[in-house]
Amino acid sequence: MHDIKSDVSIRAVRLGENAPFVRKDGNGRALTRWLFATRENLGFSPRMAVGVSKLETDCKSTLFGTVEENDREKACIVIKGIMKLSASGATGKILSYRDFAYIPPGLDYEVENVGYTDLDVAWVMSPSFESKPDSLTSGWGEPVVIRTLSEVEPVKVTIPGMERSIYRLDHANSFRFALFTRKAHTYSPLHTHEPKDFEEGYVVLQGSLTLTDLNGSSKTLHEGDFAYVPPHGGNMNENVSDDEVHYMWCGAPAVSMKEIPVDQSLSKLQGKLSLGKEERPR
Repeated sequence: MHDIKSDVSIRAVRLGENAPFVRKDGNGRALTRWLFATRENLGFSPRMAVGVSKLETDCKSTLFGTVEENDREKACIVIKGIMKLSASGATGKILSYRDFAYIPPGLDYEVENVGYTDLDVAWVMSPSFESKPDSLTSGWGEPVVIRTLSEVEPVKVTIPGMERSIYRLDHANSFRFALFTRKAHTYSPLHTHEPKDFEEGYVVLQGSLTLTDLNGSSKTLHEGDFAYVPPHGGNMNENVSDDEVHYMWCGAPAVSMKEIPVDQSLSKLQGKLSLGKEERPR
């Protein structure tokens, strides 16, 4: 039996590493979807499904209206290309790089690639595909929320060495969802979470992000790659490049989560982490 409390290692899945799900629309254009946060990849069922979808030019999503899609709360963010999102009773809206949307359960909607290149979209859904719960539609009153990056006021952290901007959509009832922009050579210190059963997921949109878990093991993510931080775990995430890194962040359950710093001077990780090797402003 999997002991979730004793295994705090970060799992990383590279884009294209697993066999994708592929479906064709009426014009023969392909929608390709990679699932990241699954029992097969993690060894247990997470509270959220996370992935990346690629739509060929002129492709329209053919998944809406299915039980798999319609009974689940969803949010997505554009990695590359131009997306048109149309929802029942609303005019379609055009989204481009780093624009994002929230879609409640029970809503008919359509995603279309209206650009000249493939459309790549990072997304999170909850609960997991494997949970197969009863319908979530009753009592979920939030409408579709579609935002371009210019319409969201970021929360900015300007502490030297830790600069970042956080763009949140706090509309979901079952997960949290945000876009992070982290400056070059900045980091979040090693930390755990409160509540302890909080789960995190990361998908890199542009640049590279290095995550280190409580065991001292590091994973570096590039565009489209995914990392999962399990319950009772924690991480340090760091941009070691000369450019900004942009990444989608999601977490479950949808609670007010606190980050609890880990004292590295008392940790077996001392000497393994970059923050233990050099002085940095805090």
